[in-house]
Amino acid sequence: MEEKSLFGDIRTEEAWQRAEIRLRALAGEEDFDKVSVIPVEKIIIRQDFRIYCEENSCGNYGINYGCPPDCGTPQEMEAKVRRYRRALVMQTRMEMDDVEDAVLTREVRKEHNRKAREVGERLAAEDLTGLLMLPGPCTYCAVCQKIQGKPCLFPEKRTSCLSAYGVDVTALAEACGMRLDWDGTSVSYFSLFLYREAGTVEEG
Repeated sequence: MEEKSLFGDIRTEEAWQRAEIRLRALAGEEDFDKVSVIPVEKIIIRQDFRIYCEENSCGNYGINYGCPPDCGTPQEMEAKVRRYRRALVMQTRMEMDDVEDAVLTREVRKEHNRKAREVGERLAAEDLTGLLMLPGPCTYCAVCQKIQGKPCLFPEKRTSCLSAYGVDVTALAEACGMRLDWDGTSVSYFSLFLYREAGTVEEG
C-alpha cells in the first residue's frame, strides 16, 4: 500500500509541526548553506522596491514574464505573498575574491536556483503546493516567449524574483539568523517557498 504523504490532508497544528520536520529535511538534502522556516508575517514587503526593477540593471524588465511589469503590480505581488502563512527560506552563500566576476556569480545563482526549484518540485510531488521565489529572472525556458510576443508556455512553472515581490532581503536574513554581507567579500542568494494558505486549515 502506498504511504500517505505528510502534506496530503493536514488539519491540525500538530500535524503541521510534524510535516515541517519533513519539509526541513527535504530542503536540507539539497545542501544549502542555511535553511529556515519562518512565519510569512515576518517577511517585510517594500512596494517601493519596484524602482530597482524599473531601473533595469539586470536587463530583464519588460522582456520576461516573471519580471515587472508583466508579473503584476507591487500591490498584486504583495497580495500573493500574504495569501500564505509559512515560508521556507533557503540560502546559498559563497566567499569570493571578486564579487564582480559575473561568470562565477551567475553559475552560483544557477546552481542555487536548480536546487530550490528541485525542492519545490519534490514538495509538489508530496502534495504541498505553494509559491516559489528565486533570485533573478525566470529561466525555466531558455528564451522567454515574451520576447516574441507569445504567451508563456509554462505559467505554472514561472517564477519571479524577490525584488519583484518587494521582499526586504536584509530584514529577511535577520529574521532567519542568516549572514548577509554587503562588503564585497561574498555573494548570497535567497529563495523562498511559501506554503500553508491562510484560512485553509483548522487551528489548534
